Amino acid sequence: MPFAGEDALRRQSPLWWILSATLLLLFLFFLSRFPSVPFLPLSSSSSPPPSSGLASAFSSLVAPARDSSGASGTTAMEDLRGFAIAWRAAGGFLVLRSEKKSKGLHFQIPGGHAEFPQDAASAADFLAHQTVPVAPHSFSASGKGPEPENKKKHVDEEEVARATCARELYEETGIDVREDLNRLVPLASAGVGPFKNRFYFFLHLTDELLANAPLAIQAEDASKGKTRTLLYPDNYDHQSPELQVQLAVGLNEHTGFRLVSSAEEAAHLVTKHAGGRSTRALKAFQRLLDKHAPLSPLDAVRAATQSP
Repeated sequence: MPFAGEDALRRQSPLWWILSATLLLLFLFFLSRFPSVPFLPLSSSSSPPPSSGLASAFSSLVAPARDSSGASGTTAMEDLRGFAIAWRAAGGFLVLRSEKKSKGLHFQIPGGHAEFPQDAASAADFLAHQTVPVAPHSFSASGKGPEPENKKKHVDEEEVARATCARELYEETGIDVREDLNRLVPLASAGVGPFKNRFYFFLHLTDELLANAPLAIQAEDASKGKTRTLLYPDNYDHQSPELQVQLAVGLNEHTGFRLVSSAEEAAHLVTKHAGGRSTRALKAFQRLLDKHAPLSPLDAVRAATQSP
């Protein structure tokens, strides 16, 4: 016995059947694509409203991406490094000699890995106690002088890397700018880095900084039962005048230091350091100097980083 409405169905055109089949296939395709989205009950006194069910469904889809992003952000922060391109008017750019078995004799620029939470806390304390506003790319190579007016409102990767650079510089040489981070001028705004979480900072090596370098580090070493020798720079070509500069390098990591006349020469010496990124940074710095020639490195950095 035919069911009610069978004649009406038989009278439908082929186009109607094609459209119906298409809609059915689309519905099945949708179900296969989003199996995790729950069906919502049509009526239940204890069930949440449809909007909350949809919100939960979308939250479950978004949460993994958010968690993944947070994890990678944390990893990036923990992989931060800060390095100093340090320059003295009489002598040039500072590089540290290292003689590790894996690399042989090679050179490095001062700096290294961030240590948490120590470096982050130092960066936050520095920003919190600024009496003069500090801009994202402030300049105060001497620790004095005017600063731009727009102050950073939170600690970011660059600020943590700057605190890292100051700590590593002190540990490796005795040069101490930990309480005066403005002396480390961020170079990212001048086109020098960052390269894979490595930030670079310019430091003007004043006579005062160099004279004080051996004192604090020797006292600290003595309190820890460590010793390191005060070293003069390498007179590697036996022609350069003797520089009356001593740094407290050593303890397992470095065996000496040099002051070289150009960033290009320094770049050539540090090719084995940081996977070649130190060389890349110094070459970028040399291009900055070429652009602002005949200015000194100190004045070139000032011209490139100060707000107009």
